[in-house]
Order: sequence, then structure tokens, then C-alpha cells
Amino acid sequence: MSLSQLSIRRPVGTIMLMVCAVVLGAFSLARLPVDLLPRIIYPRIFVGADFPGADAEVVEEQLTKVIEREMATTEGVVRIYSLSQEGTMRIFLFFDFSRDVNLALQDAITKFNVARRNLPEELQAQMQNARIFKSDPAQIPIVEYALASAKFKGPALQTWAKQVLVPQLLVVPGVASVEAFGGLDEEVQVLVDFPRLQGLGLTLGSVLQRIRNENVDVAAGRVDTADREYSSRTAGKLSNAGQLTRLIFPTAEGGRVYLRDFAKVVDGAEERRLFVWFNGAESVKAIVLKQPDSNTVAVVDGVRERLEFLTRYKIIPEGTTLTPVGDQSFFIRMAIKNVLSSAAVGGALAILVVLAFLASLRRTFIIALSVPIATVTTFFIMWAMGLTFNIFSLGGLALGVGMLVDNAIVMLENVSRHQGMGGDPIEAAERAGREVESAMLASTLTNVASVVPFLLISGYISLLFRELIITITVSFVCSLFVALTLVAMLSGRLLQLPQRSGIDRWWIFRWLSHFIERVNVLYRLPLPLVTRWRCAGGAGPSWRACSSSSW
Repeated sequence: MSLSQLSIRRPVGTIMLMVCAVVLGAFSLARLPVDLLPRIIYPRIFVGADFPGADAEVVEEQLTKVIEREMATTEGVVRIYSLSQEGTMRIFLFFDFSRDVNLALQDAITKFNVARRNLPEELQAQMQNARIFKSDPAQIPIVEYALASAKFKGPALQTWAKQVLVPQLLVVPGVASVEAFGGLDEEVQVLVDFPRLQGLGLTLGSVLQRIRNENVDVAAGRVDTADREYSSRTAGKLSNAGQLTRLIFPTAEGGRVYLRDFAKVVDGAEERRLFVWFNGAESVKAIVLKQPDSNTVAVVDGVRERLEFLTRYKIIPEGTTLTPVGDQSFFIRMAIKNVLSSAAVGGALAILVVLAFLASLRRTFIIALSVPIATVTTFFIMWAMGLTFNIFSLGGLALGVGMLVDNAIVMLENVSRHQGMGGDPIEAAERAGREVESAMLASTLTNVASVVPFLLISGYISLLFRELIITITVSFVCSLFVALTLVAMLSGRLLQLPQRSGIDRWWIFRWLSHFIERVNVLYRLPLPLVTRWRCAGGAGPSWRACSSSSW
């Protein structure tokens, strides 16, 4: 028994199947991640390290070349690009698209750790803050704010942003990290009097080492009591600049001096290298990055709600403003809105064309019902395959609307023709469905075969258009499934009802029917000539030779 026959004989089961498809599609639509573009992970790894105060040539010789030489042995790397600047080093590793970037990242981390052991000792400690990660568009900020305040000035604004604002925004679901920069960072400066330092027999290195050793908390073991055990530590962290001035240093003669005896301690701000201004006012820039699989629009909405909460409960002081200067969700909303409106207009026009040519509310209803059900079913498959709701996948869905209508019309018209011949309407519908099943399958697979080979394209193009091709293919398959089940069942059951809407008697539909008849007459005129002379330039014998062949 064919699928259309089964659907026509079991109408309740077919309806329940469509209801399940709609429920699953609506469930999936609410959970589909929304983004501007498909998730793209380039086969590229970034390595960065800082060498404060070092000249660019020193960075290249002592840092970049050592790491680059070892990283070049990473499996699958096809190109390496390095950049050495004053105080910083950047290395970019490019891999073949067939290489799993996650495995490449693990291999690169291993090579980087080997290279770090080959660096000079003074550099190995600084390399603890090195950065190595894969390139991911999710690292682009989804929303940016300019933070200005009439209450906080100087380093206080930057401190408030890092200690209050950043932790509050990190609790928003989907937020990966929040960064604040551009203001003045607090810094305790030790201004050493070098003549006095040399007179005491001290060196700058010994002073730096002493400050590092004294500014630490040290574990002091455990303290056991009769019923409990306590962990203890020696609190050595310095809490203010005044404590730093009271650090004691031994001199060469066996005496002791304080830090304030040969240096001035200033609780101020570090030298500014980055300036942020907004509308002529000094500001701090705060950026929000999302987790790779999270919904960009939902995360931005969550950040806004959190900021409203902080403002309502005075956690953001009066006079402090957060002005959005960049918002990815705005472009996503506009792009998706335009694509959705285009798809809706296209579907509506398709339904109007069907109504104009069929002049039947009942038939138009069947076609109109099949389009949203096939579309919603496509949403469920998109969610199951891990796709996202973006302009490419929506574009593929819009392109698939035409095929949704085509399959439904083929099934409906053939059922209508068979029922018009008389006999049992259900059996006529079954014959009609069985008759066009193979043709509809061949037509759908032909369209699928024309787009699926694009999935074999490699490179950045494949990353962009993969979801477009998959969505088109899925929509084609869903249209075929709905046409063979729902459309076949509704055509067999509804078209046999004697009641008519009478819409075909309206003047506009009568005029269209007359126009279509005229077109059919013009079409039928050359048919006898074309069917008789099937071979180009063939006269009688030639025609007989052609007709006896396997045409």
C-alpha cells in the first residue's frame, strides 16, 4: 500500500500525524538559536603573548621565532603568520578545512607548552598569561556600552565597572564574558631614589623580589582541636599603599631600612594607553560576549533586563549612564524580519494565484494549509540537525515555499480529475495518489539533486551556504511528505462534498476562466502538427521511421 493510499484510508491517523508535526515544529521554533549568520568556525588558531617593555626586534628574536619554530610542527598546519610588535607577539596558524579545529587546538597547546620550556628563564614566568584559542565569530561582542558617570572620576569609574558591573552581567544566561576597558586602572607606583638605593647597598632586583615575596598569602597548615580541624594561612597580602611603605629591607652593613626611606609610594593610576570618549565625555567601554551555542537576541534581551534591574534597585548609581553603541541583535532582528516578510508575501501571493486559477475556496484551503504545516515541520528538522535561525536558513526556507505549493497542486488536481470521472470518490483518490506518487518523488529528488552537490564545496563558501542547502533540501522533502499525506487525504475527503461556495460564479473568476480557456485553445492549435511531425525535416517516410522507433 502506498503512502497516499494509507493516508486517505486512515484520515484520523493522518490528522494526528500532522498535529504532532505542528507541535514539534512549534516546540523547535521556540528553541532554535537566532543569529545573523550560520555558526562559522574558521580553521585558524591564534597565539598571543606579551613581553612588556621589550623592543619589537627583541620580541621577534627571543619570543616569536622560538614559539613559531615549534608551532610549525603542528599537524595539519598549512600556513603560519606572525606579528612582532613592541611588547607583544601574535601568531596565526591556518589549517586545512578537513582538519578538526578542536583537535588542532589540543595539538597546538601541546606544541606551545614545549616551546615555552625553550624560552629564557626571565620569559617563562611572563608566558603564564599567554593566550591560545581558535577563531570563532562568537568572540565578536554582541553588544557594547559606553559607561559614563558624574559620580565616579578617574580610576574609580574603571574600578566600579570591573568590580560591580562585570560580575552583575556575568549572571545573565548565555553570557560568556564581559570586559571593561578604556578608563584608568588603579596602580600603586613605587618611585625609587636610585642614588639613595645605591648608598644603602641595595639593588633594584632585590627590591622587586622582596616586594613580591612579602605580598602573598601563605598556607600555614592545619590546626587540630578535639572535634574539628581548621585550615590556616598567613595573611601577607598588602591592602593599601601605607603597608607597602613599611616593608623592611636588610642593608649590606647588617642594618634595616623601610621602603619609604629610599622610595616614594604613590596610590594612583597606571599610564593611559587607551582612550575612550563618547559624546565628548571620558568613558569606559563595556563589551559582552556570548556563549557559542546561545541565542544572540535572547542574550541581548537578558542583558537589557539585567541593566534595568540594576537601575531600578540603585545598584547603578544616579548620574551613571550606560549607552549602547553597538548591538548585533538589531541587525539580526531587521534581517530576519525582512526575510520573514518576504517569505510571507511569497506564500500569500502563491495562495492568491492558486485561488485565481482554481476558483475554489476548498481547494485553496487545502493548498494554504499544506504550506505552513510543511514549513513548521522543517523547523523541527532544523532544530534536530543543530541548525540556527539565520538569514541563510530562512532564505532556503523561502526558496522552498514554491516547491511546497507545486507538490500540493499536483496531488490535488489529479485527485480532482479522477473523482470527476465518477465512481467511488475514495477509490478514485487512492488511484490518483498512486498514479502521481512516482512523478512527485522524481520531481522532488531532481530538485534535491540539483542543490545537494553544493555541500561538497570546501572552503569558507561551504561554511556560509551549508545551512542554506540543507534547509532547501529539508523543505523539499517535507513538501513531498505533506503532499502525499495531508493533501491526499483532504483532497479525497473534502472534494467529494456536494456543497459549493459558488465563488467560481464571480465575474473576476469567470473572466479568468475565460482567459485560461483562450490560452488553452491557442495551445491546442499547434499540437496536431507537432505530434505528427516529431522528427525535424521529416516527410512521410521519415515520420513513419520515427514513429516506429522508441519515442
